[in-house]
Amino acid sequence: MMKKNITVKLIIIVGILTILFFVWRQYRLRRPSYSPEINKVLFMAGENRSELEKVLKHYAKNPVDSLKLRAAEFLIANMAGRHSKYYEAPWNDVASVFLRWTSSSNKQRVIDAYQLGTPVIKDDVEYISAKYLIDNIELAFHVWREQPWGRHVLFDTFCEEILPYRVDTEPLENWREKALASFADVYNALKSDSSMTAVEACARVNKIMPKFEQDIDFPQMSFSMLMASRKGSCEKQTAYGIFVMRALGIPVSYEYTPAWYNNRVGHAWNAVSDSLGRHISFVTTESAPGEPHPGLISTTTKIYRQTFAVQDSSRHKPENTLWEANSRRTRDVSLEYPNYREVKISIRFPCAGSKDIYLSSMGIREWNIVGWCYPVSGERAFSIRKNVLYLPVHLVNGKKMPSNYPFMVNDNDSLRLFCSDTVRCAVTIDGISPINPMWVALMRNGVFEGANKPDFSDAKLLYHIKDKPLDKFNSAKPETAQAFRYVRYHAPKGKTTGYNLAEIKLYDAKGLLLKGSPIINPERADKLNVAGNVFDNDVTSFYESTHNNAWIGLDLGIPQTIGEIRYLPRSYDNLGIYESHVYELFRWDIVQGWISFDIKEATAEPLQYQIPVNALLYLKNKTLEKTGAVFTVHNSIQKFL
Repeated sequence: MMKKNITVKLIIIVGILTILFFVWRQYRLRRPSYSPEINKVLFMAGENRSELEKVLKHYAKNPVDSLKLRAAEFLIANMAGRHSKYYEAPWNDVASVFLRWTSSSNKQRVIDAYQLGTPVIKDDVEYISAKYLIDNIELAFHVWREQPWGRHVLFDTFCEEILPYRVDTEPLENWREKALASFADVYNALKSDSSMTAVEACARVNKIMPKFEQDIDFPQMSFSMLMASRKGSCEKQTAYGIFVMRALGIPVSYEYTPAWYNNRVGHAWNAVSDSLGRHISFVTTESAPGEPHPGLISTTTKIYRQTFAVQDSSRHKPENTLWEANSRRTRDVSLEYPNYREVKISIRFPCAGSKDIYLSSMGIREWNIVGWCYPVSGERAFSIRKNVLYLPVHLVNGKKMPSNYPFMVNDNDSLRLFCSDTVRCAVTIDGISPINPMWVALMRNGVFEGANKPDFSDAKLLYHIKDKPLDKFNSAKPETAQAFRYVRYHAPKGKTTGYNLAEIKLYDAKGLLLKGSPIINPERADKLNVAGNVFDNDVTSFYESTHNNAWIGLDLGIPQTIGEIRYLPRSYDNLGIYESHVYELFRWDIVQGWISFDIKEATAEPLQYQIPVNALLYLKNKTLEKTGAVFTVHNSIQKFL
């Protein structure tokens, strides 16, 4: 009897287990199968997992939504690391802080006064709602399919340049709805033109967007905040353009350089994708697609495109460098821009502690890491800009170790390595920094005038700058011997004196320096202290103005005969060679870095040196404690790099 009871119990247990197995099997068969990337994000979401799965299940119901399902999968698979960073305070308080941001010398005090506290960080995977994602996807698909150029926008381009629900770390909001409402008339006009291209649409929208004012960096702003303030750094300006363009169905990307050449500061701008998938760059509210802008005409060191998708994780970001922290979400697009080419550099100085090779460019006399290179048959391939100085380096415990000599590619595509030669050549040094030809050119056709009435209604010509001035003190003899109480420099008609005038010195007929009080046109009377920079005997200070009728001068107190006018255009810190100033020459060494080479005091004679051929050098004005730009010597001539 006991055996029979045991047998019955076993049969019941086996039966229950069998039923459970089939139930579990059916559940597994019906449970959606996600990619490893999506499963990882769902695990990270924790209690918010159900919101993300709602999106996936919503689009999995109907085969018609298969493309929208792929779009949802793209967003969720690449969501890890995306977050909002903002102040949890009323917008009017935040706006007040932004308005005070520029003029306040203590930003934290302003934040504390409005009791904004510290920024709140919310990870998208833990907080984003299903409704927000679905609304974003629906609106993105709507504008993509409705606009006439949409048929030329590939799905991959759509995912990166129209679909993303955020730009950076701004607080999330229903920005697509707001932007479509703000630009409803423009949107309807664009879609009514069947021949309209994405590039044409971008140019038209960019022209009518409210202007943006460049200012110091603000905290991250949403579309509403940017529309209200329209003020901030180039990054905010670029985000502003992305919000508007993507909301209207125009495929637009975020482009940037981590650093200008000979600088630690970078820059950002936009690009619109044309019908062939090419990216045409522009600056939001400033320049139309294809028009010149700093990202095109200034010297970038590398150019990247910000992506929503996570890129190859094997390209690690070195700590404490200019390479962006989100480098895993960027694509190197340098070769899409003019003056870039690919070169291969061997590893001349291997390092046991590092397999990766990074690309660094010359900053302000220091090497800034701006990229990574990949191996090609024992060498390393770099996409670099012509006429920019680079150094391939290993990175060991934060220290840059050269893997080869500094190099540069010239206009004729020839590669030049800078390794100091033992042979020396004589060279005359003209300055320690290059002059900006634009600043010098702005002075052409400027005039010096004399008058005895303060409004210059009786002005007489003293000297006309007919040709481009020299990048040093220029001497001019007045065309009249008449005595004047007031003397001024007047910018060329229709231009300004901004960014180009450093010093003016007036001498009498005996060669004695004349003194007086700085004067300026009444429209700029608030800038007298700046006007004084031109008469302060400091070659590093300068006068700037954005006024179309700018002039600046000196009230001599009594009429004086002007025997000579000396004037100095502005250069980079106006660091020429000045008599009695002491200069120290530095040379770059592959092992020691920058080392002192020679110290001299400038006299009336030109400053001359015996310099190693093919060396990298810079000159420091020890008297002013100002350091110049890097240069080399080519055919016995100083050439700034």
